[in-house]
Amino acid sequence: MASHVETGWFGIMHEVRPFRVLAKALIMFSIINLAFALLNPPVDRFSIYNWLIPGRLRFFVGNRRASIIYIGNFEALFNSHVISGTPKAVDEYRVLILGDSQTWGATLTPSQTLTEELNKDGLMACGKHMKFYNLAFPYPSVVKDFLILNRSLRYRPDLIVWMLTTDSFFPSKALDFLTARNPRITIDTLHQYHLDRYDSEVLDRYDSEITYNPNFLESTLIGQSQYLSSLTLLQLCGPVWAATGSDYLVSPYETLDVDMQLNLKFHGYQPPHLPSSAFAFDVLGETHKLIGNLPVLVVNEPIYMPPGKNSDVMYNAINPRWAYDRYRQLLQAFVIQNHWIYLDLYNLIPYQDFTNSELHLNPSGETNLAKSLAPEIVHIECP
Repeated sequence: MASHVETGWFGIMHEVRPFRVLAKALIMFSIINLAFALLNPPVDRFSIYNWLIPGRLRFFVGNRRASIIYIGNFEALFNSHVISGTPKAVDEYRVLILGDSQTWGATLTPSQTLTEELNKDGLMACGKHMKFYNLAFPYPSVVKDFLILNRSLRYRPDLIVWMLTTDSFFPSKALDFLTARNPRITIDTLHQYHLDRYDSEVLDRYDSEITYNPNFLESTLIGQSQYLSSLTLLQLCGPVWAATGSDYLVSPYETLDVDMQLNLKFHGYQPPHLPSSAFAFDVLGETHKLIGNLPVLVVNEPIYMPPGKNSDVMYNAINPRWAYDRYRQLLQAFVIQNHWIYLDLYNLIPYQDFTNSELHLNPSGETNLAKSLAPEIVHIECP
């Protein structure tokens, strides 16, 4: 490649040598890469949310055409959430709501979610104004909820509302995208609270680009490229959220079929055998140790219950009646054992108010759910 002459500052002519420029660029890039690995800057703490723009009302989940975009970094998700930028007022009674995609609000806008429906009511408890925060993430998993709760205790909650369903408790489903993308914090927390039996599934399921103990090369800019690109995407999506108040493209949906194929098998179990050991109820016991006397309201979520074919033996396509009723009995017993409050709302919402899954509600269903929860929440005994 031939060199050529360019005019520099002040009109001084100089010769440009492309190979030398390229070599300098590579050297500088290598130095920056090495410096990033050595310094290990806490880039996940940088956020334009709660600073230049408002914090999000729920954890970021984006969608682009038919694909769902998840940001896996735990700290970045919290730093973009409104709770991290909201100091607790003296007269605030702070309520954290945990759960899956029903509570997060799939098929709903942020203003239509359970937490915002409750915030609109101006509820009072213990002489304070109740403020609700949506800390759900779109996957049923008590392990995921446990990690979120563990991280969120620094925000000084007064009450935990925990929305649960059958799939939340199955070990095969207990580890979701969020836990799989955060192996270090997941495994360290599981070890701390004696939930080690979930370790192997974390190690088996997290993405190959994310390692529990990254080596030096994996800690460079190149090694962390996917991680850094996801953090950048989270920040770039911020201005759209600030301008529109919309964080998710809600697609048109059709209600589910009212007829069901007969399938009495439940996660590999045949009636009537479904032992309590099949469920991850041990997470509830460790949660009690984690939070102490902090009050908890455990809610068995509403489920889709169509009146069509096979409805006499099945609540819906994924929940045969024999297994679901057994689950309800076991859940209630474990909740009472931990001295929490239990509310079973499985049959609260009519089937017409469900959308594209056995859990996702339309705005009418979400409003009815909030109306049923509100009196139970305000009557919880003050500390």
